[in-house]
Order: sequence, then structure tokens, then C-alpha cells
Amino acid sequence: MAAIEYVLAANVAIWAGVSLYLGFLSLQQRRIDMRLHQLERVENEDSYDS
Repeated sequence: MAAIEYVLAANVAIWAGVSLYLGFLSLQQRRIDMRLHQLERVENEDSYDS
């Protein structure tokens, strides 16, 4: 393989890794948002009971 092929393969591998990491962060953010909304609902229900 020529040097340029290694550079291109490394570039593809790096971008694939970055894409996977961003997907992971997006999933975690969605989970955090869902948990926050759940906690806000519980807090709102508690304020109605008072």
C-alpha cells in the first residue's frame, strides 16, 4: 500500500470513531433529558399535593 492509502484509511477510521462517539453522546443526552423531565414531573406533582 502506498503512503496515501494509509493516510486515507486512517482518516476514515478517525471519522468513523468521531461519528460513533457523537452518536454515543447524543444517546446519553437523550437519556439525561428524559430523566430531567421525569424528575420535573415528580416535583410538579409534589407541589400540587402541598
